[in-house]
Amino acid sequence: MLGCNSSQTPVDCGIKLEKEGSDKAIYATLYKEIGGSLRFLCSRRPDIAYEVWPISRFMNHPRLSHLLTAKRILRYVKGSLDYRLLFSNHGRNAIDESDRKSTAGYVFMMCGAPISR
Repeated sequence: MLGCNSSQTPVDCGIKLEKEGSDKAIYATLYKEIGGSLRFLCSRRPDIAYEVWPISRFMNHPRLSHLLTAKRILRYVKGSLDYRLLFSNHGRNAIDESDRKSTAGYVFMMCGAPISR
């Protein structure tokens, strides 16, 4: 997949993945490797978490359409390597003023709603 074309979106709009479809079953090992890698990547790339969840459901009996969707997500990741999340502290300090110990935490927001904390 190193030489593949990149994709602007992680999945096609309106795609429906089904457990039993008309397409053929595939060798599950490659699919599990790709799915596991994408699930690991979700902790660093929350923008793909929603798309990775459906392909994770079909790890036991993957079909060709599931593999093509997983590869599409990989193409999106390749095309969005330069995307970054910018966190601003707006002048706030991450130190507790009473005991001078550092405090840390995170909340990922999407469209005004927290998606991870």
